[in-house]
Amino acid sequence: TVTIKLPFAAQTEADTKTTTPAKTVKQKRILVIDDEMVVRGVIQEILQDEGYQVVDAATGEDGIILFNKEHFDLVITDLGMPVMSGWDVTQILKSINQEVPVILLTGWATQTDLVKAKESGVDMVLGKPISSNDLVEAVLQILKKN
Repeated sequence: TVTIKLPFAAQTEADTKTTTPAKTVKQKRILVIDDEMVVRGVIQEILQDEGYQVVDAATGEDGIILFNKEHFDLVITDLGMPVMSGWDVTQILKSINQEVPVILLTGWATQTDLVKAKESGVDMVLGKPISSNDLVEAVLQILKKN
């Protein structure tokens, strides 16, 4: 017989309030553009678990096609992708619809030129790897602004 005793840690209201989007925010549609299938899948799963409707694209070109065909409330794009970078994707998306916020998710966040990000239309820069809580909080924060 093995007995395992774990300490009880009660979850406080502060722990839960940042990860639970308001009911109106949950209906939002998010486009995730990343050339790495695993990254797209993880982001999609995290956001769908929070109640968001998530569509993904493997390339910037595919993301732009989807953006032209469907309505999205937010776009999350990788920076370093083949053929078309996140900078290019953001500039094109903003030329189509200036109002849709764009989050640039990159492994180079600390080296990203924030002036260039602002000029390109990026609304927020997040670094990879990112925790699920930080991702959910960032998405909630940017969707509440718009």
